[in-house]
Amino acid sequence: MLLAVVSKWRRRIRREVRSLGFETTRLRPDVVACVGGDGTLLLAEQKFPGVPKLFIYHKCAKKCTHSPLEKYWKLLRERKYVVVKSIKLEARVGGRVLHAINDVNIHYLLPQAVGLRVSAGRRRWECLGDGVVISTPFGSTAYFKAITRKTFSRGIGLAFNHPIKPTTHAVLPENSRMVVEVVRGRGLLACDANPRIVYLSKGDRIIIRKAREPARFVLLQGMPFRVVVSER
Repeated sequence: MLLAVVSKWRRRIRREVRSLGFETTRLRPDVVACVGGDGTLLLAEQKFPGVPKLFIYHKCAKKCTHSPLEKYWKLLRERKYVVVKSIKLEARVGGRVLHAINDVNIHYLLPQAVGLRVSAGRRRWECLGDGVVISTPFGSTAYFKAITRKTFSRGIGLAFNHPIKPTTHAVLPENSRMVVEVVRGRGLLACDANPRIVYLSKGDRIIIRKAREPARFVLLQGMPFRVVVSER
């Protein structure tokens, strides 16, 4: 099995997994080991889109000696796992396309709020405020929850970020095609932790839908999806 490692402790982890018989690579891995926080997983998906990710959430302080992870590597080496799929979102504006496993964030630019017109099928919303967040079920525990205080397990979530007038949030069917039009002010489009940001002006239209290819995650036998490792 070819294993890629995305982590701020990647050198130490590479030594660890090689001692257990893994081959490590930076190109075309079978599995990507993501050891760190949520941002590590988002970065790994940008580097290796669609490749199965083993997500080990390591709650480690700066001076922490890295906790050994042998039991997780052994389950992986013995192929005691299944690969599960999760939808990704595609955001298209002009000829530019970004993808998100967490959320698509359309946000205002200072000094004024951004006015947006949102449509999905026959449903319509108009919003003036900080913007909108369109979330996957996987990302619903992040920014979407911070805005709505709710999560969801199916579909695509639409949350209005600090609207001037109360606007009802929505969870739409998974195959929805959403169009967001900038009708006032300026904004930006950001997906997950991707440093590629698209700046928006009045008249720009963003099309958001489920991406053709899903994200894939490794679920180890007897372990939760998000394997949490505490400090020693």
